[in-house]
Amino acid sequence: MLFSIIIPVCNGEDVLTESVSSALSQSESYDGGDFEILIVENGSRDKTPEIADGLSQKHENIRCIHRGRIGLFAARQEGILEAKGDYIVSLDADDKLAPFALKELASSITELKQKGCDVDMLIYRARELTDDGQGEMLHKKLLEDGRVYEGEGMEELYRIFAYGDSLNSMWTKCVKRSIAAVGHEGIFINNGEDLYQTAVYLDRAGEVFYMDKALYLYRRAGESMTSSYNASYLAEEKQVWTQMDEFLGKRNNPQYDKWVEERKSLTCSIQAGSIVYSGIGLKEKGRALDQLFEDEFYKKYGTGKLPEWAPEQPMAIHDMLVSADAKKLLMATARKHDFKVTIKKIRNNIFGN
Repeated sequence: MLFSIIIPVCNGEDVLTESVSSALSQSESYDGGDFEILIVENGSRDKTPEIADGLSQKHENIRCIHRGRIGLFAARQEGILEAKGDYIVSLDADDKLAPFALKELASSITELKQKGCDVDMLIYRARELTDDGQGEMLHKKLLEDGRVYEGEGMEELYRIFAYGDSLNSMWTKCVKRSIAAVGHEGIFINNGEDLYQTAVYLDRAGEVFYMDKALYLYRRAGESMTSSYNASYLAEEKQVWTQMDEFLGKRNNPQYDKWVEERKSLTCSIQAGSIVYSGIGLKEKGRALDQLFEDEFYKKYGTGKLPEWAPEQPMAIHDMLVSADAKKLLMATARKHDFKVTIKKIRNNIFGN
């Protein structure tokens, strides 16, 4: 069997069937192709477990495993341990594979093997999921189309990976199963799990092939005035950055270290912003900010320089963090935000959406 498609899911009752359908439909273009779909249900509180079991009972090439609330990282890795395919294809439960994804991957793998290349990983592109299938491409073209990167050529991938997040995503990679399993016992990560695993894969991979083709369809989250505050976000991110530091330690490149320090500072700004714009009460926001300011990771990186590509909102939060009146400014912003949210709710109740 050439491919195992891994779909970790938690509370995905509204999207799982559509995602799985995109995987099942690969057989329409991947003639004679043998592949399996593994749904890794982890701690859902909705009807996801029943939906997943129903899909596995209906289709012979679907298996469903239940692992409780173990987090996205461990769920993906549990799927990899159960997989039988030579290559692992990652699919998030709210996204879709392009109709020709496996066909394109299989064709590339076959052609490369005919040339004597047994690549460890194939990297491809993604576009936004839209009704017409012609959504905007995510990220710009990163590498040379059709090139196998190996030896000194891998340095280009390391550079891109250290600089920003354009190589992070698991769902733009087809990874040989022999390098895909990552130790995950006792590790709970929902945020940054893709960066954690990519650091391991780039370290293990001897040959990487880049395809300038969109084989993945990504569903953008709907806009909301209120963000969700995850108290464990920073703790999870610190585990991820520890893995990244291990990867960088083998590269011995001061520029890479500098870029990653800037990204750690961005992590702190994102956490501060999630507190300010969250739906928790003002007193809770104040306590959460105090806790953040006392964290050793924040003390080291919180007021450092941000990456030049940092999004607008974290940059605005960072400007407050570097001020002598950081908490005062952040709390004033939180009050203003909460007031706007309240007014919007009142208007919606009176006039409707």
